Amino acid sequence: GIQSVKWCLLCYKTFELIMSYEVTAQKILKDSIKSAIYIDDKARSFYQEASEKPELEEELTVNLYNNFKENGISLEIFRYTKGDENNNEKLNFITQNRDFAILDWKLLGESGEEESLKILNEIVSAKHIHFASIYTSKDDLDEVLLNILSYFSEKNKSYYDDIKEELELEKFSSQLITILNQINLNRSDNQIIK
Repeated sequence: GIQSVKWCLLCYKTFELIMSYEVTAQKILKDSIKSAIYIDDKARSFYQEASEKPELEEELTVNLYNNFKENGISLEIFRYTKGDENNNEKLNFITQNRDFAILDWKLLGESGEEESLKILNEIVSAKHIHFASIYTSKDDLDEVLLNILSYFSEKNKSYYDDIKEELELEKFSSQLITILNQINLNRSDNQIIK
């Protein structure tokens, strides 16, 4: 009866609030992003002819450009080559006057994660870039996230090797180590950490 009606009204108001939040968040995002850069070793520059058998990244370049253009966002394409992560002029080009960066995780075909991390560090350090996205065809996204967390933790490999050795000496069960990994991966989710 009355409790059901109150419950339905509460659900409706909650739904209305969530939808209002999503619309507002999308508007804020749309208003915040006016200039973006797409960084990939296989990106197709606009002056470059399409390949006979275009790679996925070439098609992605065109699709991104068209989608961003439709939404009033300027998109610059940066075709990465080895060493760009150490070139100040190119790093300035990547970070200058950008709101959003889209970065390939494997900048050297099947490798290049370290190079991506160096560029990501420049992106994160730029005061005016509000958003960054890393994309990959890699199936193990947890490994990508762990690499990023490790890189920005300001700790070196020996630090983590020491922790691993201590855990092994304590003879913790693999189940406990799995739980610790989940806490590490989801450190911002209070429910998981609890």
